[in-house]
Amino acid sequence: MDLSTGPRVTPEPARSEDSSPPPANGSSPTAGETTPPADASPPAPKQSPSSPSAQPAALPPKAAATGAIPRELHLLMQPDDGPNDVIFVTGFGPFGTHVVNASWEAVCRLHEVGVAEELGVQLVIEEVPVTYEYVMREIPKRWRELRPRLVVHVGVSAHTMTLQLERVSHNGPYQRDDVHQRTPPEHCCVPGRPSTLCTRLDLARTCKAIGNSRSAIDASVSDDAGHYLCDFIYFTSLSQDPGRAVFVHVPPLGMPYTANQMADGLAEAIRDLYGQVLEMDRPAVRALDLSCPGQRRV
Repeated sequence: MDLSTGPRVTPEPARSEDSSPPPANGSSPTAGETTPPADASPPAPKQSPSSPSAQPAALPPKAAATGAIPRELHLLMQPDDGPNDVIFVTGFGPFGTHVVNASWEAVCRLHEVGVAEELGVQLVIEEVPVTYEYVMREIPKRWRELRPRLVVHVGVSAHTMTLQLERVSHNGPYQRDDVHQRTPPEHCCVPGRPSTLCTRLDLARTCKAIGNSRSAIDASVSDDAGHYLCDFIYFTSLSQDPGRAVFVHVPPLGMPYTANQMADGLAEAIRDLYGQVLEMDRPAVRALDLSCPGQRRV
């Protein structure tokens, strides 16, 4: 990742003082010199090196001397580059009866589908352990490090037989123990935030895109992410940016889809969701009106 702050400014070389003697009376000044006015005061007497007034004045900062912009100001003047062309997708590791978690089995096959090459993006996938502490520590860090354009979290649910896109996440209460038999502090995800957060992405549109695709998987929209790690990670990301995050529940393996079929369905969802994010990131274009006020149109 390129974190450079801009072109490096090369300071101009210092100019040496002219030690040549002054021109003789009546001679024209040399190039770069000016003739002092007639009423100019006589030059000040030379000071001895030990005189306080003879001590050299403090030199100005190098940036001021050369006209270069100070680095601190240069950083402030840099425009926000916005998100990177990165899609970050997570699946969960084993927990409970899900010794093989269908969410990670589907996510880890996304590279084989070729969705990253098709969209011209970098696809970053990660298997997340089913612990509150890991999500609280690592997911905000991923947002800072990757600056992703889209984040898709995937989890498994025994209560769905479709690709279930979650619209709402909850700030708590989270009272169910994770795989380390722990719960988050005060059973809350992000203190001070609202009780619920919703994605700004159009999930109904995404479901329609999946249904119209060649994928052999059905999709639906839900408003209950479950009040466990799936809900917890979703609220964590929606707190970062509700316009770039979504959560998808997949059914257990073989009920009724294979991991490859679910990967195909996820790829269709990612194609549509990434298109939505690009549309929101694209600045609005207004028609340029070059007419003068009160001018008659012909």
